[in-house]
Amino acid sequence: MDHRYYGLPFLSALEVFEAPARHLSFKLAASELNLTAIEIRQQIKVIEDELGVPLFVIIGADVALIAPGKDLYAKLASIFSKTCDVLTSMNAAVVLACRCVRVDLADARTCRALRQRWASFFFKLEQRLGHAIKR
Repeated sequence: MDHRYYGLPFLSALEVFEAPARHLSFKLAASELNLTAIEIRQQIKVIEDELGVPLFVIIGADVALIAPGKDLYAKLASIFSKTCDVLTSMNAAVVLACRCVRVDLADARTCRALRQRWASFFFKLEQRLGHAIKR
């Protein structure tokens, strides 16, 4: 594999490892990733060959993580969870920012005219949004 940064496998390879490690099933991981179980096994084999250490033990249809696989999964699960938290908070910040309205008025006459309609505007807007607006 050609590594782009930090000498790590591609993120897609780590995703292919994480899914069967989480499910302890190539079949469930394959279904989640829209691949076949054979493709999952092949990609896991490439990752294991690249790392130089086995990650799974396969006994018939059963799959189990061995120590290096458990260590890698624990770290990846933590990283993916933290990444999810960051992206969720970023999304919440974007939604919150989209709710803010700022009106700058230089003309005093326009300001007086708008102020007269302001209370009615916010009342209707709050009814439409279903919650109070910070003023």
